[in-house]
Amino acid sequence: MIGYHAAWNIGYFNLVDRYFLVTSAWRLFGATIAASFLMVSGVSLALAHSNGFRPRAFFKRLLKISAAAALVTAVTWYVFPDNYIF
Repeated sequence: MIGYHAAWNIGYFNLVDRYFLVTSAWRLFGATIAASFLMVSGVSLALAHSNGFRPRAFFKRLLKISAAAALVTAVTWYVFPDNYIF
């Protein structure tokens, strides 16, 4: 994931060919990273609640993740209003 995002940053500064970052192979690489992230997140959630569902811990974690996502959206909207992350 670090390499994927580093390549996007390098492309933003025109240090590599930006068209490479929109090829089907690069999109497949990004989709593979996203899928593995979701799989690891699911396994983590299953392990965290292996002794039964704990609503307080679940919603606390959900609140943290939602706040982080909202922060990323707000910052990218401020910096790149025409192309922000949502």
